[in-house]
Amino acid sequence: MSFDLKSLLPNTPDRRDRWAALGQIMGAQDKGEVANITPFMDRIDARQKEEEMRQQLQDPELLAQFSPQQRAMLAQMPPQAAQQLIAETIFAPAPDPVSGVEFDGNFINPQTGETMVQGTPEAVDPVRGISVGGNVVNPVTGETIYEAPPNPQFRQLTPEEVTTGGLDPTKSYQIDP
Repeated sequence: MSFDLKSLLPNTPDRRDRWAALGQIMGAQDKGEVANITPFMDRIDARQKEEEMRQQLQDPELLAQFSPQQRAMLAQMPPQAAQQLIAETIFAPAPDPVSGVEFDGNFINPQTGETMVQGTPEAVDPVRGISVGGNVVNPVTGETIYEAPPNPQFRQLTPEEVTTGGLDPTKSYQIDP
């Protein structure tokens, strides 16, 4: 029975590069030169970094936000491209807020069909909200910004009153009725 060292050692790219580097060192030593094993070591380092990236891409929390089809696609991609795609997905800017569409006297979210604001708004001011039944409501989300008391003892100034009165439009003033 013969003993074959090759059968005991797996034939991997890293092992081939290590043997090639060793051969380079021995060949250079015979000639009295300095061996340049940098290309071999760079390839080994690159493969190790790629394997580390592949391991990071297996993180269940990271992959939870992707569908099974997307996970399968990411597994087939080179690790650097997959990481870039994941980073672009995770750090993508938030989608633009949905503007309501008036339908049958209500503001409706055109993407979900949910009612954002009930009743037709009296005036739309995207900065300050819209007035609906005495309340100020965000026209994008439908959230109430300000809820008016049942019998308010004040009134809202018109833009003309603000400009003629010399008041700062960015401040609030209480005016007797």
